[in-house]
Amino acid sequence: MDQFRIHIARVTLKLREVITSYISRICGYSPLSILEWMPTTSPNINIARLPKTLVVIPFKDKSNLTIACINSFIVSHQTLECIKFRLVSNNSRDNEIEKVKEFCCKKNLDFEVVQFEGVFNYSAICNFAVSTCSDVTVENLFFLNNDIEIESKDLLLRISELLDKNTGAVGCRLLYPDRSTQHIFLAPGVKIVGAHPLKGTRLTCLPSAIEVPAVTGAAMLTHIDTFNSVNGFDEMLPSVGQDLDFCLKVAHCGYKIKSLLNCEVIHFEGASRKGKKIPSQEVEYIYQKWGKFIEDNPGYPQNISRWQERPVIRLESAPYPWRSVIR
Repeated sequence: MDQFRIHIARVTLKLREVITSYISRICGYSPLSILEWMPTTSPNINIARLPKTLVVIPFKDKSNLTIACINSFIVSHQTLECIKFRLVSNNSRDNEIEKVKEFCCKKNLDFEVVQFEGVFNYSAICNFAVSTCSDVTVENLFFLNNDIEIESKDLLLRISELLDKNTGAVGCRLLYPDRSTQHIFLAPGVKIVGAHPLKGTRLTCLPSAIEVPAVTGAAMLTHIDTFNSVNGFDEMLPSVGQDLDFCLKVAHCGYKIKSLLNCEVIHFEGASRKGKKIPSQEVEYIYQKWGKFIEDNPGYPQNISRWQERPVIRLESAPYPWRSVIR
């Protein structure tokens, strides 16, 4: 009976999406208009030398995925002089860990593999990686999923140029393997917790970078001091929403969030962790923590719907009824 109720709710919401999209089209609204609302930005610091950066890559087995990620980083950057890799294994098999270590040694990387014991908790894994770093010269943290491959040259340098003293976090445009858009920014309060506007579209003639309400943690740069000042990722969010929550925390402290758009970064989304359901307790926690600030976040246009990922004209007045569509 509960499954039937959820099915009916999902069908009803899908029908509503179709109607809203139709109304938006006949009113002449283009989803791409959302980018016109986002302030454009550009690097306002010239970096002669890349700041000492700790690249944090969590992984569980699947050494081929992690090695491909690291290798793409190596070949896309002219120098790795100021880069230290912190690879965090979460209950990986010994032979999988050894393969990653052998590759890193072969490439002469400055790296360390650390073990995080216990059940999967992305927030705790990343916090652990940062807390166990003894290198006091590290200035920045770059969180990178192991299901990502970088194609753009010197991506980290270009992202770092956007991370000035007034900026709390910088992300970048992510593409699916078919080159369609996976992520430009996160929109708080859209559908369940947050969504990726323009997901699935093919975009050209984009600005270099924009200011946004939030970015995904799949490829995100922040100052280590900023990270520590907001106590890192919230460990009450082990699997979803910790990146959005982090961005809301730093934005609440007065920092800007930015996203680099003119780049090529492929995200094999979910390749490292497939088939995971959205945990309702984590969703409930985020809404209780942020309340109206997430439901009607000022960083996302008020005339755009919170009920569907694709930007359309807002017709609803109530928050998205997420409790009716997840268990």
